[in-house]
Amino acid sequence: MNELCIHSYVWIPAWTTALGRVAAERACAAGSTRVVVPLSNQEVIDPPAIARIFDSCRIRPVNTALRTH
Repeated sequence: MNELCIHSYVWIPAWTTALGRVAAERACAAGSTRVVVPLSNQEVIDPPAIARIFDSCRIRPVNTALRTH
């Protein structure tokens, strides 16, 4: 199987649980199997919610984080 990954910001302006669901559903409809979840804003990251969203869409999250000094 060809794994296709796309960044959630293709469809949403910032990560929230509600917008993350939108991104995951759109990615799934477009044929992606993985979606990038940015971890730069830790206050909006809800791992159990992310797991439920991605499980329901049958796709997998990939994460990124901006490292600042």
